[in-house]
Amino acid sequence: MFEARKVGNLTDKRQTIDPQVVEKFKDILKKAVSLAEDGAYSKAIMLLEETLKEAQKLSYVQPEVDVSCALGILHWKNNSFEKFLELTATSLATARVHNYKRGTAESLLNLAWVLAMEKKDFMKAFDFTEEALDVTQDIGYVKGIATSLYIISAAYKHKKMEKKADYYLDKSLTLSMSLAEETDLLATNKAGLSEEEKDELKGALDLL
Repeated sequence: MFEARKVGNLTDKRQTIDPQVVEKFKDILKKAVSLAEDGAYSKAIMLLEETLKEAQKLSYVQPEVDVSCALGILHWKNNSFEKFLELTATSLATARVHNYKRGTAESLLNLAWVLAMEKKDFMKAFDFTEEALDVTQDIGYVKGIATSLYIISAAYKHKKMEKKADYYLDKSLTLSMSLAEETDLLATNKAGLSEEEKDELKGALDLL
């Protein structure tokens, strides 16, 4: 179902991004989200397709990966699972090549999310979730950790293990609430789980 993509251009790209570039791509991503929320998926997809072409020409890896991830999700929501896989595999490969950890985590979690929520393939989803957890813990990416917890909750829910499902859902919601005021779509929030919670999470993965 999922194959890693080779990245054609292996030229090193910078991870430190110009603030003006951040704002530009942040505004475009917000506009695409707004279009999608209004049901205008075709317009949102066209906007991000053009934006991705522009991002690929830059010397920064972050916009290219972030836009590719967002475009993949739009295609999934527009009922194009194969296009979602293609774009997300490419964003994952690009992020890995350039050591863009947040982009790596985001790509992995998007794969995990769609496989878990749409395909109910929790075993494959957890392959991606476990790898993403290592990355999100390393960089303190709260959104990634919260998403991982939610996927774990959904897996327990699917297995009719309600107490475990509620436990991880509460953890996910608590972390998500800490992001409520976060408006920077291209920022990393510095926080994480305790060592005890990390062990609990690993235990949960072992059970599924």
